[in-house]
Amino acid sequence: MTVTVLLPDGSRYSVPGQLVWRDDGRHARFEQVPINCDPLWLLIFEKGHWLAKPRFGPDIARLPGREEPCWWEGIWQMDESALPDDDVATPLSSAA
Repeated sequence: MTVTVLLPDGSRYSVPGQLVWRDDGRHARFEQVPINCDPLWLLIFEKGHWLAKPRFGPDIARLPGREEPCWWEGIWQMDESALPDDDVATPLSSAA
């Protein structure tokens, strides 16, 4: 069985799913959930739909329920907006 997942661009794709037992105290039932094994996408359930969020990159900090800063946000060297415009990577010259 597959589960439909929404990508950030609005397109949909089918992901292999599994049945998981859910018991929230009021209802006990099986739910079909996607197998979260894609190396590029993190699959989360939000507002009644399964959504794919990038596993890496700037969107990872904006996942729902994220209140504390990510570990890299306090390191000034990792802040790309702090780089000056003229700071361009130059290749090392090798002595021949």
